Amino acid sequence: MAPWLCILGPMTGTVKLAAGKQRTLLGLLALTPDRPVARETIVDVLWGDSPPASAANSLQVHVSRLRRLLPPGALDSAPGGYRLRVTDADLDLLAFRSLVREAGESDPARACDRYARAAALWRG
Repeated sequence: MAPWLCILGPMTGTVKLAAGKQRTLLGLLALTPDRPVARETIVDVLWGDSPPASAANSLQVHVSRLRRLLPPGALDSAPGGYRLRVTDADLDLLAFRSLVREAGESDPARACDRYARAAALWRG
């Protein structure tokens, strides 16, 4: 089964995202899967050096809308921020890391297979 979110190349997935901040938010969270991303970091990425006074409220709106699009439980609050909860089957980045790790622990023939499968996850 293919991951529902692919970030190894142009971001694609089964989730229909609007362009802009919602897409950027998901991409940022996907770069650090299963680890919290601080609200301050997210605000900085979404609005740069000049966030609007309403940035905190706008972020909550973006998170709320994104939660409705993602599989249940995929996006949760973490102390001071938000976390994308995904597995190897959900996110190509995690599948890639897992295959590379397995390759390093394998005999040469199996390692070649794992590296080839990991490289095939990259697009573009």
